[in-house]
Formats: sequence, C-alpha cells, structure tokens
Amino acid sequence: MLNAVHEITQYKPQVDGHVPEMIWLHQVEETSTAKLRRELEIDDPARRSCILNIHVSWKLQPITKLSGKEFRRALWIVIIYHRVLWISGVYHYDVNPSNLMVYRALSGLMMGVINDWDLSSPENGSSGHGRTGMIPFMAMDLLTKKAIKGEAEHM
Repeated sequence: MLNAVHEITQYKPQVDGHVPEMIWLHQVEETSTAKLRRELEIDDPARRSCILNIHVSWKLQPITKLSGKEFRRALWIVIIYHRVLWISGVYHYDVNPSNLMVYRALSGLMMGVINDWDLSSPENGSSGHGRTGMIPFMAMDLLTKKAIKGEAEHM
C-alpha cells in the first residue's frame, strides 16, 4: 500500500515529503494468513489476506514531542495529507496519535507523516470487513451495527 501512496506523490505535490521513505522492505511469506487458512482448511475467500511486512525507513519522531506552532503546523499538514490521500482513493483506517510522526527537513521545518500503513487499502480493495480501529478515534457512524457489518459508506 505504501507503494501506492508513493505513486500519488508524483501527481499530488502537497503529499510529497509527507510519506515515510522506505529504505528496505521484506515480506515474510510464511506468515500469509491465506496460506495459514488453507493449511487449517478454513475456506473464507472474502477475507483479505495479510502478510508480515518488515519496513525500514528513516527515523521518525512522534508528533507528540512537538509543541506550540511546530505542533500545530505539523498536525495541519498531516490532516491535509490524509485528506489528499483519501480523495485519491487510499484509506489508512488507523489514524491515531501513535501513527502521527515528524522529521526535520533540510529546510529546518518539521514535516508531518502518517506512519503504519498495514491496515490501509485502496478505494476498491476492501469490503469493509475485518477493519480495526481505536474506538476513541473512530467516527460514531462506524460504531453502528450497519457499519460493523461492513456497510458503512466511505466519505
């Protein structure tokens, strides 16, 4: 999914510089949930397959380490960045304070970044089933029976 986010930076300049840069990526094939379901003879083709990905990126700092004007600027940038990606069809699904990070650019500005893309999906890549989220940060509309069944409309 992070590759799709990087592709968006090519035509959405407001996202450039706010995407975690991957230095190295390794997928641990043995952890595929589809493979595990097959071996356990659990047939559930509707479920999304997950696999352990090891991402190495440059060191990021938690946004909560900032204060004042730097914090407000970095947070506002992350909000804009999230909105641009959402409109572009990339849904993060786990935006919470522990995933909001920053780094200091060569210009000296703190750059806001959303980290931890393992629950994200493209616009047409998820039926809404199997989603998790941190309840204190979820919209009330996502806590209804209809939404829990995967029938929530993406805004």
